[in-house]
Amino acid sequence: MIERSKRQIQSLVCTTRRLAVHIQTAVYRTSFEFADHQLPQGNCKSEQNIGEL
Repeated sequence: MIERSKRQIQSLVCTTRRLAVHIQTAVYRTSFEFADHQLPQGNCKSEQNIGEL
């Protein structure tokens, strides 16, 4: 029972992290459309590392 709860919590944490990255990416893309400056460095890294979280 406890093991199952741990797995559910872990799954929820992973989903939340993924969602946070998607929101961040969407915000960056939106600001990129309205401004002529380049995307901040490091955003791409966080997207690539999503599989490792």
